[in-house]
Amino acid sequence: MEVFENAVEISGFYPGSFPEGFCGYYAEERDGTLYVGFRFSAVFGFLEPGDFDVTIPVQGKIREVVLKTKTMESRIWPTETEGDAEPDGCGVYVRLERGGVSSIALHGGRFTCVRQNADGSALETGGWEFMGGEEIAQLSREENRSVLFTVSARAADGAVLADGSFLYDAALEKLYVTISEDGVTCFTSDAPGAPADVPSVLTLPILDEIDADVMLGTAGSSLSAVRAASKLLDWGANSGLGADEVGDAASTWLANKNDDLSACIQKLELVDSACRDLLTDGARELLDTAGCADTDITWGSELPEPVEAVMQAAGLRQPGGA
Repeated sequence: MEVFENAVEISGFYPGSFPEGFCGYYAEERDGTLYVGFRFSAVFGFLEPGDFDVTIPVQGKIREVVLKTKTMESRIWPTETEGDAEPDGCGVYVRLERGGVSSIALHGGRFTCVRQNADGSALETGGWEFMGGEEIAQLSREENRSVLFTVSARAADGAVLADGSFLYDAALEKLYVTISEDGVTCFTSDAPGAPADVPSVLTLPILDEIDADVMLGTAGSSLSAVRAASKLLDWGANSGLGADEVGDAASTWLANKNDDLSACIQKLELVDSACRDLLTDGARELLDTAGCADTDITWGSELPEPVEAVMQAAGLRQPGGA
């Protein structure tokens, strides 16, 4: 890629397009950022499987180029080595210290930033990369609370190589995250030898599954709740997590739901009710009806403590009782 005074040239190969071929692009220039997307069509698949070489005219000075797809945005220029200037904005900075990483993602609330090369090649190591997070910083300031965020690294095949979750507090302004063979670590300083003084936060992916899978206000609500409940009960019986740590993690998860909090609690209410039904003698029939005929019943006749902790965190229990 080359960025000139009045144009940006981009060439490469987009492997995710096969069997469709490149047939054009769209671009939007806004506040110094050039947003670019590529169009692909099966008609061109045999001619140009995924190669592209375009020159995009621009009106003003371009500070960064962002690749847009249907599901995400990722900055493709400047690269890590070109972006090594001393960071000066609030947010999260990431440094890659291991090889074989095809993409890095920062997710917090409704904000997601993905860093990857346009051709899908491995990212270079070294140097602090500003991953954004202004939205996270703003949310922390406006609501006067810490905001949960996750940094993850993936290989070219999509496999997660490392991930870690932390809390961002606007009072800290900047957080620095390193991704190495040993995992993901967070610091309040980018000075060499600085201690890893930001503790990682336990996350509960099972709650994200419930939020995504349980439907509200539809004919299939109860069946979707049964399917989610079976997963939650199995997780609770086999997670090995203590009730206190699960309760704290669930409280953090709920606190970061913002406008979606009410809907999340309604979904947990449905799942809680379904869990109780799955503790009875009619569990097998209920699972079969919900399309879970292959699900083994691995739980007993009482709610596992981690499940109970989730429901308590959601306020679905009276103090001192179930």
